[in-house]
Amino acid sequence: MAALSGSLWWSALITTVVAQGDAPGPQNLPAPKKEEPSLAPATVAVQPLAHDEEIRQRLLSIMEATGWFNAPQVQVVDGVVFLNGRQR
Repeated sequence: MAALSGSLWWSALITTVVAQGDAPGPQNLPAPKKEEPSLAPATVAVQPLAHDEEIRQRLLSIMEATGWFNAPQVQVVDGVVFLNGRQR
């Protein structure tokens, strides 16, 4: 019985080693082809959906509606928003 169990153990060990030996190693894949970057246009035409004053009013109304801020201030210059105020 001991010889049989030792034989089974040895078979399992050999099978495991053989199975690991068959596992694929690191593959040498070709490097991806380099693509030429696209050229950016000199100008980009943008049609604003909202004007600075509309953005300012909307953000200010949101800040006031939450009640989270004391004296909130919103300034918008060319679509860039500047917020000022204190948290309650």
